[in-house]
Amino acid sequence: MDRYIAESARTLDLNQLHLIGITCMFLASKYEDVTPLYMQTIVIRIGHHRFTRQAVLEQERDILHTLNFKMAAIPTVLEFIERYVLSHAYFKAYPYGKIITVAKYFAYL
Repeated sequence: MDRYIAESARTLDLNQLHLIGITCMFLASKYEDVTPLYMQTIVIRIGHHRFTRQAVLEQERDILHTLNFKMAAIPTVLEFIERYVLSHAYFKAYPYGKIITVAKYFAYL
């Protein structure tokens, strides 16, 4: 949401923040969750019937175009660990799956 607001070329109304917020939650759910939020949940429970399904979809399209479809601006811990393990020769002597499993364990501590 912060990146979208910072990179948006147009002036945003205060009334649009709710729509931007719920749309960003919808996008984050699609990006991160195994089972993303349903559109009905977004419109009814989170949006309190203030926005239509079409308005959320249009806002989603605008957010994705503004961010050039680059959802992850910085690498996550998991992405960093995977790149680090793959790039260092020291780890090549060990099974990749075991190294990643141990690294994930320490990352989640």
